[in-house]
Amino acid sequence: MKAIKNNRIKFSISAILIIMGFQVNTLMNQDKGFGKSRWQTHNVITWDVREYYAYLPAIFHYKNPAFTFLDTMKGQDKANLDCGKSPIGKYVCRFSIGMAIAYAPFYLIADQVARFEGISRDGFSEPYQFGLYISGFIYSVIGFIFLTLVLRRFFSDGITAITLLCIGLGTNLFYYTTSEGAMTHATLFCLCAIMLYFTVLWHQEQKMKYFIGFSVFFGFAVLIRPTEMIAGFVFLLYGVTGRKGLIQKLNMLIKHWKQILVALVILFLIALPQMIYWKQQTGSYLYYSYHGENFFFQHPRIFKGLFSYRKGWFLYTPMMLIAVAGFIFLRKYASELFVPILVFLVLNIYVVLSWWCWWYGGSFGLRAFIDSYAFLSVPLASFWAMAFKEGGIVRVTLLLIAGFLCYLNLFQSRQYREGMLHYDSMSKELYWAAFLKYGYVKDKDNMNDVPNYKAAMQGLPETTPIDTSKAH
Repeated sequence: MKAIKNNRIKFSISAILIIMGFQVNTLMNQDKGFGKSRWQTHNVITWDVREYYAYLPAIFHYKNPAFTFLDTMKGQDKANLDCGKSPIGKYVCRFSIGMAIAYAPFYLIADQVARFEGISRDGFSEPYQFGLYISGFIYSVIGFIFLTLVLRRFFSDGITAITLLCIGLGTNLFYYTTSEGAMTHATLFCLCAIMLYFTVLWHQEQKMKYFIGFSVFFGFAVLIRPTEMIAGFVFLLYGVTGRKGLIQKLNMLIKHWKQILVALVILFLIALPQMIYWKQQTGSYLYYSYHGENFFFQHPRIFKGLFSYRKGWFLYTPMMLIAVAGFIFLRKYASELFVPILVFLVLNIYVVLSWWCWWYGGSFGLRAFIDSYAFLSVPLASFWAMAFKEGGIVRVTLLLIAGFLCYLNLFQSRQYREGMLHYDSMSKELYWAAFLKYGYVKDKDNMNDVPNYKAAMQGLPETTPIDTSKAH
């Protein structure tokens, strides 16, 4: 933890936490403008979060993980816990149990608060809403601590500090920490930062505890989002720079076969509760619960996902353009991570943007990439390391650009929160009508580019005209 004792790093982390904390506090105590806060109006445990979370009240409140109590429930209580049914007619949640495990500490604390305060212990009253609301903030803090420990092994205090500021204030991680922290993104960012930490430690000193550490957090990340398996390439390819390096890496892994065996056992044990649940509810140990939702690997929406006005990653999070540019200098500062992070980035973009709903529904920017910021912080730091060598006008210019991108991210986060940026129907016209402006946008609804979800689910472009002939 010595790295965090440096004043510049402490300043960066403190600045991030103060600004994020101020935002969280503002939204928690909002008396005007927005009305009550999200947790007071029960708008935290909703949409996807509701489905991630459903396991906890089912187990602890209803004592019934099979969800058979839904047969007699009605109204909002049933809507809170609504699940689909499997081919054998039993209830099964669409999402796996990973996020429920991440929520569990906050649920248990909230449950005791509710008991002490005499508030309903149904799992959905204000203490539970509040607990999940701040969960993303807590996980982001942990993630930044581990990210600091990683970056400090390759870069100076100053470079580490500015990189942390860019990630914390210049990306949509900020929004998904302060406004929708109960979503998966801050948690996955944290897990990826910890995975990267143990990856570096194990390759510097092949101790069993480091391999176990990586395996545990990798397993939980995959349990939250199965596509996180791609992150395993960062570990597997660490230090590989060519064919010779690949052979050496294979020999290293073979040499430590006992550690690999232990890791496989750990991964199996992490997956086992989910497999048992699926077996009980679906009749199969492995079950695909996303009925009608698929990947279309034959035509990923790469250009749209990176550059479109609807959700373009580089448009709404331009800080990542600097991170990508940093690959040019990554070999100089952290050569061991050049191949693994590059392979991860390419595969991640391909897989994420092959999903039928490549814009991932309602979101600020392309939220599905937020977990990758832990890995992309390394090329981002490499960019700053090279930039600071230049000095003078170059350094000042680049710092001003980074400062503007942080400001733009914070400004657009507020715009999105207040509805000025549409959650899924942004267009070029609306983007520029609202750019760096605050307040009502005239004729905003007429500028929306509404996606056709039904067409996208069939692998067709979401811009396919919507058939309204059957509307009445």
